Amino acid sequence: MRAESLFTNDKNIYWPSEFIDVMNLLTGKNSEGKDTGMGLFPFNTGALVFAATIGLINNRQREVGPNRKEVLLSTFSGHNFHTRTHSLERYISFIGLLSSPELDETGQKSLECLRPEREEELIERFQKYAAGGLEYIAGVIERTGSLSAEVIVRELLPKKDGEGSAVDLPPLF
Repeated sequence: MRAESLFTNDKNIYWPSEFIDVMNLLTGKNSEGKDTGMGLFPFNTGALVFAATIGLINNRQREVGPNRKEVLLSTFSGHNFHTRTHSLERYISFIGLLSSPELDETGQKSLECLRPEREEELIERFQKYAAGGLEYIAGVIERTGSLSAEVIVRELLPKKDGEGSAVDLPPLF
């Protein structure tokens, strides 16, 4: 039975297939797709939300393009981050809202982008930030020469107190 969805229809979430190696790194898979046990996320859904967050933080968007992979939107509603009450599907809406340029009459972010008739726009915005985030992460991998997910995340986190050392990572699992 499908979990209750925030969206009216089950759609596909797309990401550029050129970043399959980045997704494999984040989900702990080798080049053949076999589990290495070294991933930060058990599924592509978590990796995509992470990538979209990195894209949003770094204001990095890009088109997904024709060569793409997909994940059903309903899959996001069945996966959670650390709690059983917050499905990853909520983060699609949250990232879409944060990235919306619309303001209401008080100068606050407008909730208009969350209306059901605008969900395609919301999903497209999420996909662009996820693609931009994957591109950004790929650049960090290239710059550091590391294939360790923990090293990559340390590079993505802000430095503390200007000391030049990365902040300590909390336990991820």
